[in-house]
Amino acid sequence: MEAINNIDTQPLKPKTGRASKLIAQQLWLADELTQEAIATAVGCTPKTLRKWAKEGDWDNLKNMYTVTNASLLQDARAQMADINTQIKLLQATGKPVARDLYVAKSILRKEIETLSGVSIPQKLQTLEEFLSFVARARPELLKTFSELNLQFINSF
Repeated sequence: MEAINNIDTQPLKPKTGRASKLIAQQLWLADELTQEAIATAVGCTPKTLRKWAKEGDWDNLKNMYTVTNASLLQDARAQMADINTQIKLLQATGKPVARDLYVAKSILRKEIETLSGVSIPQKLQTLEEFLSFVARARPELLKTFSELNLQFINSF
């Protein structure tokens, strides 16, 4: 995201208001610039930017972007550890363990197996399906996406 951090604070001067809004949304979701910097970059006021963000529910979108397989797996493992601790405490004190704890543990075990079991071929298949979708829905974006993908790969 170095390119985002080094963004020029001069307005990008998109040709349409829709283009400005789309660029602003991507910068918002990247979460690396202040609202003022985003507004300046797309040539709108901070008030307009906040209006767009509210109308488009950009904060919820940003939260969805931060949910990754790894974060879901981490959360599931933390919940499993909490349940195991509760069970051990109940057993140590001689109290009965509620059936719900075992049910929750079983559900979490399946979730952890599912999250851990996503193979690279499955991920590649998902990417291929996405690219097919882009080719059908917005073929003009496929070239740009491919160029960005190559830049990303070459950055390692």
